[in-house]
Amino acid sequence: MLAALLKDNHDAYVALSIVHVLLFLAWLGVDTAVFYTSFRLRRANVSSETRLELAHILVFLDRSPRMASLLMVPVALSLAFSGHLGLSGLGDAQLQLIFWPLVALTAALSWALVRFERETNAGHRGTPFMRLYTAVLTLLKISIFGFFMGSGIATLVGVGGLWNTHAIAWKAILFACITLAGQWIEWGFRSFPAAFGDLISNGETPERLARLDKAIKGAYPPVLTLYALVLAAAIIGIASARGGF
Repeated sequence: MLAALLKDNHDAYVALSIVHVLLFLAWLGVDTAVFYTSFRLRRANVSSETRLELAHILVFLDRSPRMASLLMVPVALSLAFSGHLGLSGLGDAQLQLIFWPLVALTAALSWALVRFERETNAGHRGTPFMRLYTAVLTLLKISIFGFFMGSGIATLVGVGGLWNTHAIAWKAILFACITLAGQWIEWGFRSFPAAFGDLISNGETPERLARLDKAIKGAYPPVLTLYALVLAAAIIGIASARGGF
């Protein structure tokens, strides 16, 4: 049974820790490549063909941090359970009812993300699938933010909570903030499709390039904020493992 396996098996804990680190690398490591590609897109005197190829690379690479951030949720919960860091009151059936549906939801959303991008590239707007995908993803982000923020604060103020240490509580709060920063990135990048499409369709001019530059730069503050939050969570994790938090 999953709960018994995780709670009493050191190898399972180590395996989950490795997966957690790999997801961290897939999230932050690949996202730095996305960040770098955005600088290339903003350059002047770049052909439309090159800009399109750079945009395709950016979108393709951006799938990795999106998928990794979602998969972080079931893995982090299982890691907290197996390491006796939280969720102590859960039994086998309860853990399975949380873990496997979240994994299945992550897989479904990963497939939906690819389809959403293909429909967007094809010029589709507001199709039933796209509306459903956007609604489900928004609801999921709100749920993740509320769960981790609420549980983290509850543990810190001592009114209950799911976490057994303040370090894990702070990591939960940071993860909630990371989710919020991700939504901020979406908002900051909202004018990019129109600006990019105009430049590709009608050619580069100083005005169109400036519009594209502004659209891309709008995502930089939340991206840098997200990097700082992820780094802070990693520092807390390392400090707590060494007994310093």
